[in-house]
Amino acid sequence: MHILLYLVAIVGTVVLGLASKWVDRVATARVQWRVGPPWFQPLADVCKLLGKETLVPETASRVTFLSAPLIGFAGAALAAAVLWVSNLSGSGFV
Repeated sequence: MHILLYLVAIVGTVVLGLASKWVDRVATARVQWRVGPPWFQPLADVCKLLGKETLVPETASRVTFLSAPLIGFAGAALAAAVLWVSNLSGSGFV
């Protein structure tokens, strides 16, 4: 049950992050008297970024270079999930 709650917290954090980025971009566009991006633009930006070619420097360790962003994302996702679960459960730490 706790794992499902952590997964929901991670997905919720991603959705809230994409939504807040979209609101920020729309507000910035409105201040500049422009229309602004459609609602799915942050998701399209992420998909485009994931489709880019990965260039690994010749002097870098390939495994370390490619696993570093995954480790960072895992840490951020875990921190977000722990914060959501501890705040929503009301009992402090889970």
